[in-house]
Amino acid sequence: LKFAGRVRDDKFRHVRLTFSDGSSQELELKNNAQLNEYALTPTTTTSVRITCVSCWNTSHPNRGAQEIELWGSDAPPLVMGQLVEGQPVVGMEDGNAGKLATATSLPLIEIVEELKRELGVSGNVAQVLPFACEQLGIDPKNKSLSQLGRECYHELYHGR
Repeated sequence: LKFAGRVRDDKFRHVRLTFSDGSSQELELKNNAQLNEYALTPTTTTSVRITCVSCWNTSHPNRGAQEIELWGSDAPPLVMGQLVEGQPVVGMEDGNAGKLATATSLPLIEIVEELKRELGVSGNVAQVLPFACEQLGIDPKNKSLSQLGRECYHELYHGR
């Protein structure tokens, strides 16, 4: 696992990785903004949920990561993206790991601009994403705007 905390003083300290096989591992992350590498016990999985257990500084409410990389053995990255605190890393449920890198390499605002162009809609992020979900048959319940954007992008350009 490679993990880069945010630049400001709002970095995760302890995280729990929960794998699709039900196993989990906990790590203490370094208190810096560099892309640090952490050893994990090898696990066969199709998805990983990363949960913040504690933070280095609790005075900032906007916590997260700049970059996360999760690698398989002798394979390209399985996951690259931005962490939404308390939300699972998504996109690998059906073996769609290759699709995830495309959407997460784009900022959410660019994904929304693509959706506006392709679906012929206007508005802000919070207006466009629910419309896009409805048009593309995506259930928006219990998902962050970032997750909705990625799922809409995948459906629009790659289908499920």
